[in-house]
Amino acid sequence: MFSIKDDLLKSFLSTSDIKVSKPEGEIKTGVYRMNEFLVAFAHSLKPYFFDHSVVHPGQLRLKVMELLYDVAECNRNMFLQILQLHEPIRTDIRNVMEQHYASPVSICTLFTTFY
Repeated sequence: MFSIKDDLLKSFLSTSDIKVSKPEGEIKTGVYRMNEFLVAFAHSLKPYFFDHSVVHPGQLRLKVMELLYDVAECNRNMFLQILQLHEPIRTDIRNVMEQHYASPVSICTLFTTFY
């Protein structure tokens, strides 16, 4: 299991040469077989778990970028699942407040903004 922050996903999409088009229909979820790239990636993580030296944030960022490239090559559905996770489900309350602080807001407006 892993977690990828939205800003890292956005950075990956803006700097990589991988083209992502909106999927037609639902994205199939599931468990997928790892190809040789993902197996090699998993093995490359062993030193980070067994070596007690400090891992630099830049190294982690590069490893996550490598993971994203490998997943994109391994399985399109799995890659689309990851990208789907970064799409906001709810609007950030701070943004709503900043946009509407000077205007009256009804319960109905708040409900449609957040849901």
